[in-house]
Amino acid sequence: MSLSVRTLRGAAWQAASTSTQAVLQLAVLAVLARCLSPRDFGLVAVSQIFTGILQLAAEGGFWGAVVQRPVLTRGHLRAAYAVGALFPLSLVAAFWVAAPLFARFFHAGELVLLLRVTSLYALFSGWGLVSRARLERDLDFRRLAFLDTASFLGYAAVALAGCLLGWGVWALAAAILARGALSTVGVSVARPPVLGRGFSRAELREILGFGAGLTLGRALDYFAWQADYLVVGRLLGVSALGFYQRGFELMELPGRYLGKVAGKVLFASMAQLQTRRERLALAFVRTLEISSLLVLPATAWMALVAPEIVRVMYGDRWLPVVPVLQVLLLTPLFRTSGRVAEALARATGAVYRDAWRKGVAVATVCAGAWAGQRWGIVGVAWGAGLATICNSLLLLQLALSRAGVGWRVVGRSYLPALGVTLAGVAAAAPVVLALRRAGSPPLAVMAAAAAAGLLAAALCVRLRPSLLGAGGPWLSERAAAAFPAWGRVVAAARAR
Repeated sequence: MSLSVRTLRGAAWQAASTSTQAVLQLAVLAVLARCLSPRDFGLVAVSQIFTGILQLAAEGGFWGAVVQRPVLTRGHLRAAYAVGALFPLSLVAAFWVAAPLFARFFHAGELVLLLRVTSLYALFSGWGLVSRARLERDLDFRRLAFLDTASFLGYAAVALAGCLLGWGVWALAAAILARGALSTVGVSVARPPVLGRGFSRAELREILGFGAGLTLGRALDYFAWQADYLVVGRLLGVSALGFYQRGFELMELPGRYLGKVAGKVLFASMAQLQTRRERLALAFVRTLEISSLLVLPATAWMALVAPEIVRVMYGDRWLPVVPVLQVLLLTPLFRTSGRVAEALARATGAVYRDAWRKGVAVATVCAGAWAGQRWGIVGVAWGAGLATICNSLLLLQLALSRAGVGWRVVGRSYLPALGVTLAGVAAAAPVVLALRRAGSPPLAVMAAAAAAGLLAAALCVRLRPSLLGAGGPWLSERAAAAFPAWGRVVAAARAR
């Protein structure tokens, strides 16, 4: 089986899992938004900032070496499992001591216990990460898809049960821990740990050497993603952060899960192409073209019906989220492209070049969010969003230098998505305006906008197939090879 077919199958399974999780997350958030206050969501957002940092440190980046190394010995695995088992324990202990300082930073004393409890997630993450990395190295994304979906079902069940029982903010905390525990147990059963002292210092250095650069890059990337949260929570208050986070999480939906697929599947696949530059460059450009075809139309639809989305998802008391969401929706295409570029950089070993760009990202997002905070959460969204676009362009520059292609190639890869999106918006916008004037229900407006946009885009592609570029037909052909049932559907459509 060719690498492209294996990659597509892995991407399909990962996409199915992440899509299922997205639907479940929307359902859970719709319920929780009616049970919890903006302050509750703000408290959880603050706790996740710090526990996310703890998780990154606990992971140590050594999982990336397990995926990326051309030759992986049992000594490498023993070293990785040893670090993953012991290092998180010391970090969580230190975090318990420092929790009151973090709570004081946000002027919220109730954060202390919440931070200490949610920090236990880092233990589960560190203990299961190497087994997960082995599944990714083998491109066994089918099994990972089932495990991730099962753990998210556990998260949803605990969150909803806690909400109904009146646990408040602790419903989310318990759900986070349940998801981590289920995920760790699942991957450890699928790839049992390789334990023992049978590894050399050289093998340990090889694991930690790559892992240090990867951790630095991921830590800086995490700070860049959370910098606007820190500014809002510190300067505008925890309740304002609750509103901002709701808008940010909705914005992430078009690109977050596609970026997750890119980060996992592409990293593993591109690592196997790191010595074949021409194939690597072709895979990179095709991925940009296909991802933009998926992200840009969805982003445009969300921007068009943002008020209806917020009303359906959260209710009328969350309407301040709408302008934040519309501003942040300028960024998903660039965020997704940055994830694709990051996967290529890591796969070719350029972890330290990636890391300094992430350092620039931290500084620019902090500066943009701070400059915008005088205009409230909408100003923060503008400042952080523009900084994010600039940082994504920096990542693309690194990937282009590693793949040996120019900016014109990248620009051309976005043209098919731009054409399809413009056709869809031109058809959907009048429908949305007419239905709003008529006082139609939000769900009806959302459905009509999606139907009008899809029909217009499909008609344009039918009349001019070149609108899909080279990536669309290539994806259809490879999907037919990877999934025979899809191949029969395509053949029947062509026969007609």
